[in-house]
Amino acid sequence: MPTLAILGTWRAPEDSALYAFGAAAAEAAAGLGWNVSTGGYSGVMDAGLRGARAGGGQALAHTWTGLDGVLAVSPHASEVRAHARIASRVGSLIGEADACLVLPGRMGTVAELALALECRAKGELARPVMVYGGFWASFFDWLDASNARLEFDTDRSAPVLHRRVDHPADVAAVLRADGA
Repeated sequence: MPTLAILGTWRAPEDSALYAFGAAAAEAAAGLGWNVSTGGYSGVMDAGLRGARAGGGQALAHTWTGLDGVLAVSPHASEVRAHARIASRVGSLIGEADACLVLPGRMGTVAELALALECRAKGELARPVMVYGGFWASFFDWLDASNARLEFDTDRSAPVLHRRVDHPADVAAVLRADGA
């Protein structure tokens, strides 16, 4: 089964729209036969695992032992893979994914987004990285501006790196697309 990595903040409360989006997107993915993996803790990560289980899919949590005792592992995980190093955790989370959905987050999410985009650019992700709403627009504006400042030519043959998704149905459409 293919795997969707859902990435984002641990700070999203269960009653937030962001949490609801993550859970609904994961449930839709599971309904299409996808497994879901996350960083394994609260917030967006918990939402993804909860939605995967609700949709009948596997819910894989990639945790980091450096957070043991600081954050509790989501009770919705069907499997937990603990990593001793954060780089191993992020590498496994992105590297084992067939697609990524990036919701709002902070430094850890930025690192995950950058790695996911690089994997997509190098052909390791078959589908574009999905980004939630307009949250990441300034990141992509910065990237475009920095490439322009370096006077790099745009590679017109490069794959589409990311797609904006505003609704869980958008996530399902990208996952259904053949080789998007």
